[in-house]
Amino acid sequence: MSVIVNVGIFARNAECQGLSDALNGGYFEVRTGTQPASVDDTATGTLIGTVVLNTPSFLTPSGGVMVLDGPAVVLAVADADVDNITWGRFYTAANDACIDVDITLSGGGGAMIATKIDPLTNESIALTYTHTIPE
Repeated sequence: MSVIVNVGIFARNAECQGLSDALNGGYFEVRTGTQPASVDDTATGTLIGTVVLNTPSFLTPSGGVMVLDGPAVVLAVADADVDNITWGRFYTAANDACIDVDITLSGGGGAMIATKIDPLTNESIALTYTHTIPE
């Protein structure tokens, strides 16, 4: 027996808006290493940098899609020249982990796009991210 679920645009936009509201004033960590299997697992890898999210954290959703208000710019606090940036985690302002994403350069297929994946300390990295709620 298969289960079929279809979610309308209104509900998808509402889900996006709820997530955006939860992340207002939160932060995003950029890391090296292997992304954990679950967002509920402890963050792994070297912390390269953290960016505080805007309020609102995402632009107004449309069609079940929301775009990170930015681009977000991270200042590297550690070198990533040996182990490249590979993933990151969104947190609420209350430190609740919400979303893990893989990070690549443009064209690399990652959920989040970075201008650089091998920064040295004190180098800036611009990040862009679009979140889509499936139908």
